[in-house]
Amino acid sequence: MNLPNDVQKFIAKKDSAMSGWIGNPVDFSIISGSRIDTIEMLDVLAESSGLDILLSILTEDNPFDEIFWSEFINKEVKNYIKIANNTSKLFAVAMGNPRLDFSDMENWRWKAFLNGWEKLKKAGIPVFASIKDAANAVNKVADFYMHKEKITDISPEPIQKIKITGTILSEIESKQALQDAGISVNETILSKTRKEALDLSEKIGFPVVFKIVAPGITHKTDIGGVYLDIKTSGEASDAYEKITASVPKNELTGIAVQKMISKGTEFVAGMSRDPQFGPMLMFGIGGSYVEIIKDVVFGIAPLDKKDALNMISGIKNQQILNGFRGQEPVNREAIADLLVKLSKYAESNPEIQEIDINPIIADSKGLVAIDARIIK
Repeated sequence: MNLPNDVQKFIAKKDSAMSGWIGNPVDFSIISGSRIDTIEMLDVLAESSGLDILLSILTEDNPFDEIFWSEFINKEVKNYIKIANNTSKLFAVAMGNPRLDFSDMENWRWKAFLNGWEKLKKAGIPVFASIKDAANAVNKVADFYMHKEKITDISPEPIQKIKITGTILSEIESKQALQDAGISVNETILSKTRKEALDLSEKIGFPVVFKIVAPGITHKTDIGGVYLDIKTSGEASDAYEKITASVPKNELTGIAVQKMISKGTEFVAGMSRDPQFGPMLMFGIGGSYVEIIKDVVFGIAPLDKKDALNMISGIKNQQILNGFRGQEPVNREAIADLLVKLSKYAESNPEIQEIDINPIIADSKGLVAIDARIIK
């Protein structure tokens, strides 16, 4: 592969004898002894607009003595750090010696490499033990950004920014945000008195669910703050008493009332924002036992429909999706649609750090988000 024109012009101007001899990747052994310094060459590559990623390979397969080679590695590492600090391009280093293994840890060559490795890691530069590992990692990063650019081109429609009212949104606020993003949610209404809770139960229609709403309480079940399948006004009145007694009154915001939905299969979906790659999406088997079953898969936003369907196909318990014991298969298209919308929402709202939707109840017709939490 040819080098960018600006790099070729630099080579021709600096040392015409090297013009035409150097390609991409650059073999620095070719320019050794020429008028072009190796670090100078790397600087030019870092500044070139025709290159997006830099991968420098430093291997020890020469006969140099300890003093010379140790000093050389130190010099190279210092220059790598300087270049990485002065470029916006991804810069990675492959350091390795195929002749050394763990049995050679006391070898001065090993120690010299380890010293350089630690300095690069401390400087935040990705370091790999082999060219193969480094190339695979760089390829993954390139694929990620090309895919991201492709999805952005295909799906340019903006998502409306959603107002955030606190560090941890309540279930009602979280569901409203997801509903505004186009995700189907189980309507949840706040009641602040027993009468409001009973009236809402009658209006929504039994059976209903009561959940405590209190700042700082995220695991409502652990404190007895959730009552399911409430079938009558009498049961609703008892549930209200027990829930409101579970926390001090000055900490209680109210009681959330929602329709009881039991038919379907429980799943979980969520997002966690990685400082480097951005929104990381999650999907898997949900419900109360999500942390025990641990059957989840992950993907990187942005997701398109194909990416979402691949995520769904990645969980181990496919029989749950396909239907068992007389149940119909769940609607994979509806789940994929939710994941795509969740991806767009996360990208459009960079202040959001975490999203947890659990459970999502899905059947052959569609799905609905039963509970949710958003953290900014």
